Amino acid sequence: AAAKRSNNNRRRNASGGGRKNRKNMANLQAENDLMIKRGYRYVIGSDEAGRGALAGPVVAASCCILTDDIQSFQPIAGVDDSKALTAEDRRRIYDQVLSQPEVYAVNVSEVTNEAVDETNILVATMDCFRQAIEGLVNEREFDPKDSYGIVDGKKSPKLVNCPGLS
Repeated sequence: AAAKRSNNNRRRNASGGGRKNRKNMANLQAENDLMIKRGYRYVIGSDEAGRGALAGPVVAASCCILTDDIQSFQPIAGVDDSKALTAEDRRRIYDQVLSQPEVYAVNVSEVTNEAVDETNILVATMDCFRQAIEGLVNEREFDPKDSYGIVDGKKSPKLVNCPGLS
């Protein structure tokens, strides 16, 4: 019975429906409104993968939705918690994001396992976040004063070209 409920929840989340997706959109709207009031035009979200691995690199991806009207923005169905998505859903969402460069600005960075070994996993993760966010700002030529980085985690990297929050 628990497996059936889990599959039903996964299907509901993958279809873009459900209470969690509506709550996330409400949070996105509230965060966007706050950042606009503070004078930021580009709100950049960043998350990492690989931090829990025993060996291998840390990878961080940063994304910014390029719209001045977040209320009319239509999110991609299923964007929620990547761990709850199937590999097929993750691939579909990835392809949709990359196929719309006028809507989504994306940058990915990687810190090698050698760099992790030389410092530690926290320092390497913060460096990876910083590279992903600042790389996006530089690549898209965003004015750093108009850019704000948000990191999914308890700590935030020290950003050189835009403020940040974790």
